[in-house]
Amino acid sequence: MFYRELLKSLRTGQAHLEAQDIEGKAEYLGSARALLLELLGALSMDHGGELAARLASLYSYFLHEIDEASRVLDAARLTPVIDMVAQLEEAWSHAALQLAGSDPPSAGGASGRVG
Repeated sequence: MFYRELLKSLRTGQAHLEAQDIEGKAEYLGSARALLLELLGALSMDHGGELAARLASLYSYFLHEIDEASRVLDAARLTPVIDMVAQLEEAWSHAALQLAGSDPPSAGGASGRVG
């Protein structure tokens, strides 16, 4: 799942930033950026409506905060981002479990895209 990988990259990038390891910070925060860009690209604005728009705004905010934390070398700036991504991961995991317990979606209704 993307959110788990994103959390791993953010937490590891934050640890490298705290240790003043610029190369490690760049690698892991770059990975987090790439994952967020993939998540942004997976949103279907045509079908996702308000949810897709809100997720797009949130992902853009995350990208901005990662860039700023990296630029000013402020590891603490990543903490709210990590907390919000953890909440998203938990919510999507919960939703997936609920879906697994219900009838499968109709053949025409599942596109595989978020939003």
